[in-house]
Amino acid sequence: MDYIQLVKAVLPELMLLATAFIAIGIDYKFFRNQDEKLRSRVASNVTLYGLVCALGTVLIQYHLGIELNLGNGQVVITPLNLMFKAVLIGLMFPTVVFAAREASCEHVSEHYAMLLLSAIGACFLVATDNLLIVFVALELLSLCLYTMTAFYKNYKEATEAGIKYFLAGGVASAFLLFGFSYIYGATNAIDLPTISQRLTDPDLPVLFVVTGFMFILVGMGFKMAAVPFHLWAPDAYTCAPTSVTSWIATGSKVASFLILGKLILPALSNRSLSEPIIGVLVLMSVLSMIVGNIGAIRQKNLKALLAYSSIAHSGYLLIGVIAGDAKGTSAVLFYVIIYAIANMGAFGVIAMLETALGRRITLDNCAGCWRTSPLLAVCLLIFILSLAGIPPLAGFTGKFYLFFALVENNPIWFNLSYALIALAIFTSAFALYYYLRLLKACIVKESPESTRALPLSLNLLEQSTFAALAFATVFLGVYPMPLMRFLISRLTN
Repeated sequence: MDYIQLVKAVLPELMLLATAFIAIGIDYKFFRNQDEKLRSRVASNVTLYGLVCALGTVLIQYHLGIELNLGNGQVVITPLNLMFKAVLIGLMFPTVVFAAREASCEHVSEHYAMLLLSAIGACFLVATDNLLIVFVALELLSLCLYTMTAFYKNYKEATEAGIKYFLAGGVASAFLLFGFSYIYGATNAIDLPTISQRLTDPDLPVLFVVTGFMFILVGMGFKMAAVPFHLWAPDAYTCAPTSVTSWIATGSKVASFLILGKLILPALSNRSLSEPIIGVLVLMSVLSMIVGNIGAIRQKNLKALLAYSSIAHSGYLLIGVIAGDAKGTSAVLFYVIIYAIANMGAFGVIAMLETALGRRITLDNCAGCWRTSPLLAVCLLIFILSLAGIPPLAGFTGKFYLFFALVENNPIWFNLSYALIALAIFTSAFALYYYLRLLKACIVKESPESTRALPLSLNLLEQSTFAALAFATVFLGVYPMPLMRFLISRLTN
């Protein structure tokens, strides 16, 4: 392996790693005995500078047209991979901005270091075609998320949620690795291009390969929070620090669906493999849409409500995976990007309101929140309506592409594609109830004078972050074609 090329390929990740050490070093050397808010502000600024440098490096690599394949697919640099690296680093930016305002603990710099390490895992996950690196990167991402969920040691519910998340995640990882071993045993390869070629072999042991993919779907179903592997999500979303919740709901989901597309798409081109795999995917999609939306209706805590909403959106995303072609996968990747943007913004608003009100935000105690910050109220309106799929916002456009991809390819037996889309449309309409109830509670209702919070003052960076997320949500809904063309062209190639 050419190590100079390797350093060039992983330079953004090396920058993130260096930033983690610098943040810890500065905190320990100069600010260890200072006020926690000051330490958090310094560590967040260092982290943001590192993210800007890493993002700039990714954009330069993209502009120079760098394409590399090192170590039998261990590190792969393509325009598609670079774009998703940029998306993940971009999503980490508001995560850090929101974390800077949250209540701190004594381990300030370690918190930001864990965020950066999870970003490194996500970036390696999208930039590899090797099953071993996929597993290692996924575990790096997951272990950081488990730790950050239980980061506040004095908060018993967070500790409990972190332990549940860790135990369930460990079992899911075992299933995933077991599935990889089956695929390796059947194809004698661990790099995805070679696996894709050998899946078309007429002498392929079909039962062996199908069993492997079933185990992979169990492992990836957990990472995506798809039913019936979703039980960790409500506790983890509710009990983790809100900035961490925003990253769990967005960054990890973006990386997971990209790698799912890389793993599943080759198998769906083989009819003997596709039928049982599609059957399981349809079941997961249907259950996720139904359970997610029904579960969300029962929630009063806003983070728990968005957790069940995330489960439902996993069901919508699986529709594009079921389509089984480049257009379906491109629709999945487009939707997961716009979903991540809107969800990041929604959790960011919750984080800011929790700081202003000094309590967890529920439907019962968030009345009059628009008085706290009119800007946050407008942004929340945009984010929630996008998640609900209201035109002309990006959520509507994304669902249109998902449904159209399935209708165009129609891979399900007896034209059941139309029944699946009808269910998706019905559950989307069903979801309007709890989304509008959330908006009514936060924007329409007035709070009693005695519980009204003082106006929340956002700094310029926070205002710019929310404005950028809201603008992206509107822009990708009105003008989605450049991104879709890019995704389709790269996946076709």
